[in-house]
This record gives sequence, C-alpha cells and structure tokens, in this order.
Amino acid sequence: MSDFHKTAKGQKFYEGDLPRLVNALEKISNQLQSLNEREERKFKLDERLKRQEIKKNKDELNESK
Repeated sequence: MSDFHKTAKGQKFYEGDLPRLVNALEKISNQLQSLNEREERKFKLDERLKRQEIKKNKDELNESK
C-alpha cells in the first residue's frame, strides 16, 4: 500500500479527488462562516431592538405616572 501514489487510482486520488475534496471543504467552510456572520449580525440587531423596546416601555410607564 506504500506505492499507492504510483498506481493509476492513486494518481487519480491525489491529483483529482483530493484537490476536489479540499475545494469542497473550503466552500463549506466559507459558507458556514458567512452564515455565522449573518446570524451574529441578526442577533445583535435583535438585542438592540429589544433594548429599544424596553426603553420605550419604561418611558411610557414613567409618562403615565
């Protein structure tokens, strides 16, 4: 098995299959990173909206007193 790289299947694996696999993994990684960044931005916006809503409710409560 140490001469696998010398066989036709070994050359196909190292020259074709393996580079395609690495490219596919890089694409998956990039997509996950993009998804995580979008989710983080969404989370931050949701938190900001919640804080604004809480502040608005407090202000309305103070005005009604």
